[in-house]
Amino acid sequence: MLRYVILLTTAILLSMCASSKRYTLEELPEKRLYFTFGGGFTGEYQEYMVFPNGQLFHRKRVISELPYREYDPIDAKVAKDLFETYEKQEIAKYGYDNPGNMTYTIMAITESDSTSITWGGSEVKPDETVKTYWRRVMQEVSDKKPLPADK
Repeated sequence: MLRYVILLTTAILLSMCASSKRYTLEELPEKRLYFTFGGGFTGEYQEYMVFPNGQLFHRKRVISELPYREYDPIDAKVAKDLFETYEKQEIAKYGYDNPGNMTYTIMAITESDSTSITWGGSEVKPDETVKTYWRRVMQEVSDKKPLPADK
């Protein structure tokens, strides 16, 4: 019995260490989600990058790209669910490639592939599944603040 308790405790500790790995922009995880929106009169784009562990990076693009900056993380369980929902809801299957005055893009990068959908032009009205997913992501990231530069 004691042996099982020790094995279980070790497994739990190892899984906690694996999920708490912190990434840098020089060492990105194999799986990432990108959410970009903008355009219009200013031409400014907001881009969020989410990692499976909940780390969140943000940058603005206007005339040139500003570097990514790390923001407060989102809950790791929520981040995991965002990745799973992207796959289960088959967001990539919509295959939108129709930018407009205001453009929205969702891109997923995995170990072996990358997929993206882009909409905003007049020819594409996004499916309710895509709109719901987008709103959920924006709700998660909109109130996050930048981490201090020394972190």
